Amino acid sequence: MNGFHDPDRMYMERFGDIHVFRPRLETELEVRAEAEQHLRARFNIGRYDNKNEINAILHHNFAFYSGLLDQVLPGIASIHFLKFVLFHFDQYTQVDLLQREEQLDREEDDRWTRTGPSLRRAAKYLAERMCFIRPSETPRADERQLLRLSERAWIGAEQVINLYMESDLAFIAFPGQTLLEIFPPGEELYLQQTIVGDCRESESSPR
Repeated sequence: MNGFHDPDRMYMERFGDIHVFRPRLETELEVRAEAEQHLRARFNIGRYDNKNEINAILHHNFAFYSGLLDQVLPGIASIHFLKFVLFHFDQYTQVDLLQREEQLDREEDDRWTRTGPSLRRAAKYLAERMCFIRPSETPRADERQLLRLSERAWIGAEQVINLYMESDLAFIAFPGQTLLEIFPPGEELYLQQTIVGDCRESESSPR
């Protein structure tokens, strides 16, 4: 179904009796390093509570992940991959059902609560982007690169959705109550968005 050169290398995450495709850690770290470099090229370490600066950071991140999709999708878009994405969209729906019916254990429930809200939207977004390309039966990219490129596309789609959600939180749900922080290199996180009750708008530089 997926057309990957070495499907045994795929990482499948289990929720109950359902397995869903997830990018491997090595690809996650690769994309994270690129995204972090992209962010640090324009923004300094510090805390940002000014809405215009926060908006600029979110848009800058969005441009990176949207550009990643623009770069990767034309090479991997195919009917095979579209079917693979739609299959996992259905798998995500089944995991949602298991969670609602309380059939996941505590660890699975916690994992799905953290990742589930964006996964189905990301799969839908990925499928829509491919449809605009009008994919052929098989991909153009080298078969040996399909898994890595597909993971990069998956990460890009998930992050685009996450950024949409973060933007809604910052400017619709909690306007004037959002704090963004860019951490020094080497930290576990390099960027974090927090909703705080007393965040005051400021025109000052990051601190």
